[in-house]
Parts: sequence; C-alpha cells; structure tokens
Amino acid sequence: MGFPAKENLNRRAAKSLTARVVKADMYLKGQTVNVVCQVTGGAAYGSTVWDKTTDGLWVADHHVKTGSDGFLSNMPRCDNDQPSTEDGGPPAGSGAARPQQRARHRGLRR
Repeated sequence: MGFPAKENLNRRAAKSLTARVVKADMYLKGQTVNVVCQVTGGAAYGSTVWDKTTDGLWVADHHVKTGSDGFLSNMPRCDNDQPSTEDGGPPAGSGAARPQQRARHRGLRR
C-alpha cells in the first residue's frame, strides 16, 4: 500500500532511530512510500510503530500519512521479521540465506 511521506524520510536498516541510515532522504515530503507491513520498534517521535517498505527497509510510521497514529487494520504485521541489509536481504552472518544462495551452496541452480 502506498502512502505519502509527511516529511523527508531516511531508510533505516532496523526499526530504530539509532539504526544505520541506509539512504538519507530516500522519500521526499509528498512522495509515495510503499509499505508492506507494520511492526513495533524503537520509540520515534511519540510512536513505536514502524513501516517496512517494499525495498525491505524501515521508516518511522509517524512520518508516513497512513491516516492512523497506530497500526492499520488492513496492513499485515511483520513482527517476526529479520533486520534488513542495504539491499533488503537478511544481515550477513544471520544464517538466513536467500533461496538462490541456499541453492548455490547445494550445487544447484535456480
């Protein structure tokens, strides 16, 4: 689902204001932020709701105009989600290889 950014937003690697900024000002005020799920994370501007974007990174829900200050009833929750890397994949060393990587390690191709 797409929602407009209320402010210029940074993409973050995790659900916290102290998480690494992967790209500063990724979404400019008024641009559409495509959200795939929501989760509770670190406190950000009076809210603990974070939105996971289609590129696998995080933005504070407070700065996304979703029409609600809390969780959306029609938006999936992503509570069991792994922290993200810059490319949206699992972090290095997490043991959560992508399917293509797992297949390559078994000598298979996809």
